[in-house]
Amino acid sequence: MVLARLLDGVLVRKFFAELYGRMVPTQDLGIRSVQYDSRKVGPNDLFVAIRGTALDGHQFIDRSIAQGAVAVVVDDDQAVPDAVFHHAGVFKIVVPDSREALAALAANFYGHPSRRLHLVGVTGTNGKTTTTYLVKSILEASGEKVGLIGTIEYRIAEEVFPATHTTPESLELQKLLAEMAARGCSSVVMEVSSHALAMRRVHGMDFQVGIFTNLTQDHLDFHGTLEEYFRAKKRLFDRLSSGATAVVNADDPYGLRIASGGAARQLTYAMAGPADLTAAATRVDIRGMTLSCRHRDREHLLETSLTGRFNVQNVLAACGAGVALGVPWEAIRRGIRGLALVRGRFEHYGRTRQGAAGGRRGRHLRFGTDGSMGGSEEPDPRDPVRRSRRTDPCESSSSALSNSHPYYE
Repeated sequence: MVLARLLDGVLVRKFFAELYGRMVPTQDLGIRSVQYDSRKVGPNDLFVAIRGTALDGHQFIDRSIAQGAVAVVVDDDQAVPDAVFHHAGVFKIVVPDSREALAALAANFYGHPSRRLHLVGVTGTNGKTTTTYLVKSILEASGEKVGLIGTIEYRIAEEVFPATHTTPESLELQKLLAEMAARGCSSVVMEVSSHALAMRRVHGMDFQVGIFTNLTQDHLDFHGTLEEYFRAKKRLFDRLSSGATAVVNADDPYGLRIASGGAARQLTYAMAGPADLTAAATRVDIRGMTLSCRHRDREHLLETSLTGRFNVQNVLAACGAGVALGVPWEAIRRGIRGLALVRGRFEHYGRTRQGAAGGRRGRHLRFGTDGSMGGSEEPDPRDPVRRSRRTDPCESSSSALSNSHPYYE
């Protein structure tokens, strides 16, 4: 792809293109690939210098040039003098924010795959993973081929790939979306972490639906304050278009703040207060739940093998996405009923000889004396999923970054 097409929509503050004493038009420079990891740079590549929490990609510009980069994107004009680019015959492109530029360049390079997909983004402290699986099941019940991106794994229909991040870096994310579109997916459901939003990984992507589950204190080592954490989450909804829908938990005070603004249509859900979608559990036990869901003065009976009050909210969020995308309620019912479990998320145990829960991985279930869900105990230390789960260093404590490479944060 020529450089001029790659830079479409990218805000450029300065463009230094004097190569060996002559100006070279951008449409004459062919780019083989875009890279932000200097170790992967090869001949005719464009290197984007981004900052990680441990290291700064501007420190690796000389290496990228030595390995064959023909253009470099920076947001620190002083990091490497223009003379270095002049003598190396390399384009220097200065932008306000390298991470935003990387997202735009990646989208251009892979042909803006989000524009060819019904894209659903789920953010919040808790419930993201389960909600994405519920939405995927609903869309599949309506006849769509669906991709999934999240903490546990990435999926193209039923083909599974290991997850490296909850939300991949923008370059890998756009490549994954392009692969999903090429393989026939019409929709993609993805978890959108606060780190991804703060680091502009989903910048410029066209979401048809954004879901907000809840907000509790978490990741303050990265965001600093709860308000900054909320602002990162809110970025997803601030950028929804007027044709998109924000599906928001109205039981959460931060959800009410999201629902009070933005260009997108608002669809609220709640258990305790007034909302567009409400639900009450008519049966809650270890085998699952029966829910009475109300939307536009109509009752819809839902059966799910998930259990617990928090899963009522997850089911409501998924139903909201289905409604926003025009899925018939019969397909929504089939999709909710069709999801048996989410790996590592409150899986059911078998019965032990003592009659207590035990056997498979997951969390222990605890019920109140009235049979209602009373919460959960600590995760079972025998759980192989939780013991082996890779953690995204950017989504855990900053100490995990001490020996890491900046481009995998």
